Amino acid sequence: MASLIDRLHWGAERLGGKRALAVAAQISEAQLYRYLEGDVAIPHDKLIALAEAFGADPAWLLGGRGSWERPRNRPRPEFRGALLEEVQEHLDLLLIEYQRKFPPALRSRMVRYLYEGLRHEEVLNGTPMQLDRFKMLQYVSFLAEIQTEAEMDVLREAFEILEYNDLTPNYQGHHQLLTTWCNLLTRGLRGYYNSYAGQVYFERMGQNLPADTIAELHMLTEQAMKILKKSELDWLDAGCGNGRHLAHLHKFMPNFRIKGLELSDSGVELCKKLESSERLPIGCVQQGDMRLAPYKTGSFDVVFARMSLFSLPALNGLNIGFYETFEELKRLLRTKGLLIGIVPAGNNEFKIIERIQYFDNNFLENNLKGGKIVSISGQPHSSRAGHRSMPRSMGMRDPLKLFIWQKD
Repeated sequence: MASLIDRLHWGAERLGGKRALAVAAQISEAQLYRYLEGDVAIPHDKLIALAEAFGADPAWLLGGRGSWERPRNRPRPEFRGALLEEVQEHLDLLLIEYQRKFPPALRSRMVRYLYEGLRHEEVLNGTPMQLDRFKMLQYVSFLAEIQTEAEMDVLREAFEILEYNDLTPNYQGHHQLLTTWCNLLTRGLRGYYNSYAGQVYFERMGQNLPADTIAELHMLTEQAMKILKKSELDWLDAGCGNGRHLAHLHKFMPNFRIKGLELSDSGVELCKKLESSERLPIGCVQQGDMRLAPYKTGSFDVVFARMSLFSLPALNGLNIGFYETFEELKRLLRTKGLLIGIVPAGNNEFKIIERIQYFDNNFLENNLKGGKIVSISGQPHSSRAGHRSMPRSMGMRDPLKLFIWQKD
């Protein structure tokens, strides 16, 4: 990769395509094409944005020297008092409005955690954080599940380990803390979807699939039947939300035996309403954690995980978080069974405050053990509106990646 343009092409391919790179760098596709053709010089801020988009060191992208990989840890941001005041003000107003009470020491830790995470994020993004009432409600709905000062300390310590430790943090040395952290993330996610913020999310999602999502789902079912060479499939929707994908399959794919697994109480209640109205089979959906699914080994031909694999981190060398979830879903599959996933595309980083794990092709191809990637594409056909991102749950900005993995 002798030239800047060569390195940009490589970065686009790594991320899943030119469109994915443009979206991740928050520039127009037309502008990116001009850069790739060498028609215009790349401004410094755009160069940094492009490097950040596929996880490269900006110095490497510009000059090709050293390693392309950007160090994972970063210098601590300078203190910004205005952001701290804004966090405190929004939090106080919400606690009064929703009549929530937290002990002073726990509230103080909550403010510190939110400030540090948001300040870190705004430095990464290069723009001041624009807090509003609903965004703060999303954060608080998650943190309301943190019950003690010790648990809040775990969130902050995990943040320190992943963002501010040495360049190659010793995850093994923090196994117990990071395991507890993953458990807290799951608990907070469940609380979020059970909160008013989660109710708004489900209402905006609606019970019916948009046309492009229907096209995506039918394309995937056809691929699954073709790969498996059978038309009657046992299909699990892992993280089925309000059950709308399952309801569509029940209506249009009577040859599928469908099941759904959902973490949140509110999602399960919505699925039960579909069962009562005969849009889903009775008992089709169970409540549970994907890391410990209530099904026998080898129960399914297909596990469908649409925007449900991103909420736990992938920590190298630790069988927790994403890796633990993947192993459990693999257990549920029969020999040659398929895991169909739609995930945020990116540089394999777990963004702490957003609680989103990003994935690139290399990660998926090299870390999903015990099988092989059958297909992978940079962008599914369907709209991204209403994806289950947290806290940006009302329309994810990030490009997506679709993959089909087949068990050995």
